[in-house]
Amino acid sequence: MLVIIFITTLLSGEEGVKTLSFSGYEWFVKEARQPVGPGPNRFSEKSLRLDGDSLVFSLLPRSKGWLCGEVYSKDLFSYGTFTLEFSLSRELDSQGVFGFFLYNDDVPPLYNEVDFEIARWGYPLGHGASFSVQPYEREGNSLPFDSLLPGDYVCQISWEEDQIDFSLSRKGGGIVKHWAYEGRDIPVNTQSRVHLNLWLFQGLPPAEDGGDSIELHFFSYEKNIDF
Repeated sequence: MLVIIFITTLLSGEEGVKTLSFSGYEWFVKEARQPVGPGPNRFSEKSLRLDGDSLVFSLLPRSKGWLCGEVYSKDLFSYGTFTLEFSLSRELDSQGVFGFFLYNDDVPPLYNEVDFEIARWGYPLGHGASFSVQPYEREGNSLPFDSLLPGDYVCQISWEEDQIDFSLSRKGGGIVKHWAYEGRDIPVNTQSRVHLNLWLFQGLPPAEDGGDSIELHFFSYEKNIDF
């Protein structure tokens, strides 16, 4: 049974920013009536809904264009392991981008960004997913791999002082892709937020060659006790 999303408004902190609860954590909801990055796109709570314990992101058509969804954690995190369980009912549309990433607004220009993304970047036959550490264009900072078939998946990002370990596996099955990054751009132990989003590459409409939604089932964080 579908459950209408429950959103509150904070009285302090990021005043006026709506929040939702998912997997035991509070998440801020990104709202943008005019196109903003990434994309650029318009972002709205209408692109999000809670279905039992799951959080569903959808790309929604509107008269002024498409609506996309993004949430980011109220909590700040440091070294540790971040786990996300999700499912795809169809391969994601070639214009669609799903992101599970770490981000720190206080350290431009790269923002200590560490990413798992499902995206074909507008190319129907392009790679369908990637792990990356910003700047992604630097040699050795990104690992693209093949599109994800429909199914249930578990993604883990383990952020340590000297390594970032990425893994993607089928739930109850084998490893899809693993990558141990030991390059020069490992973020220092700063306080980062977790972001989850579904958006349209270059703000263009879906190509209608894949799915327009993704369902997230579970998120967890396990702190590295050494830090």
